Formats: sequence, C-alpha cells, structure tokens
Amino acid sequence: MLGIIMIAIITFLGLFSISYFLYIKKPGTLFLMYIPSTVVFIVSSIAVLYSINVSGFEGLGIAFIGATIGITSLLTCIVLTMMVLIKQDKK
Repeated sequence: MLGIIMIAIITFLGLFSISYFLYIKKPGTLFLMYIPSTVVFIVSSIAVLYSINVSGFEGLGIAFIGATIGITSLLTCIVLTMMVLIKQDKK
C-alpha cells in the first residue's frame, strides 16, 4: 500500500512541477499547462486496458497502478485549475 501512495505522490509532484513550469514560462497559453496531465492520463488508461489482456495478479497490479496514476493526473488538473482561478481572481 505504501508503494501505491509513493507512486501517487511522485506522479502528482512531477506533473504539478512540469505544468507549473509551463504556466510560468508562457502564462498566456493555459492549454499547455494541461498537456502533461492529459498525456499521463491517456497512458494510464492504455495500461488499464492492457491489464484486461493480462490475467491473474499481474494484470490486477497493472490495473491498480494505472488507475492510481490516472486518478492522480486528474487530481493534478483540478489543483492546477483552482490555482489559475485563484491567481486570476487576485488580479
């Protein structure tokens, strides 16, 4: 269980750092900020679909890790959207 939590934390911090760096570099183009999270979500969805073909506990593990990374990428998108709304509200 600790491994899954570590994967989620590392994924969140990595995606948040990359997206925030893109937001700082080009603040006018907000869609660039969501590209890393979208790509990771698509890859994790493919991993979950691949786990259907792999049977047993190995397939279950792949699905669990893919679902964790997918949920983390969606959480990153939500946090980034709230961050942008708060920053725009202050202006």
